[in-house]
Amino acid sequence: MNLFLILVSPGTAKEFLGIEINLGDIKELSDKDVKKCYTRYQTLLEKKVTSGLVESAISVTSKSVSTFVSIEDTEKWTSDLKNDQLVLSELSNPAGLLVLKGGRFVALASALFHVVRHVKIGEPPSPQSNAPTSEKGKLLKRI
Repeated sequence: MNLFLILVSPGTAKEFLGIEINLGDIKELSDKDVKKCYTRYQTLLEKKVTSGLVESAISVTSKSVSTFVSIEDTEKWTSDLKNDQLVLSELSNPAGLLVLKGGRFVALASALFHVVRHVKIGEPPSPQSNAPTSEKGKLLKRI
């Protein structure tokens, strides 16, 4: 019950349970009802985490493949993959298992996926301009 109290305290019960519930309401529930609500909450949370992990995996994979294979429209291809129910279903099974077994390591993997999604592959980083602008700096640069 204490774990469920911790999960509900941020105010996410409406999103996951479909009802507005606060800490006082939980204390009035029977243990059986708390367990039922907690199971629903946990299931929906795992589904949300799994779908986020699958979406990130698709994005990273399509970005990686597009660096080696010429893809006409990478964004459309990624969108098509994210909307393909067969792809989502097949990737959700192992991702769901990872979420159940991996715990905090899945959060780390998800964070790494987000980093990779925003890295520009194949483009060198733009050089930072450290060139001096003063007359003395220009003179030193000539030397």
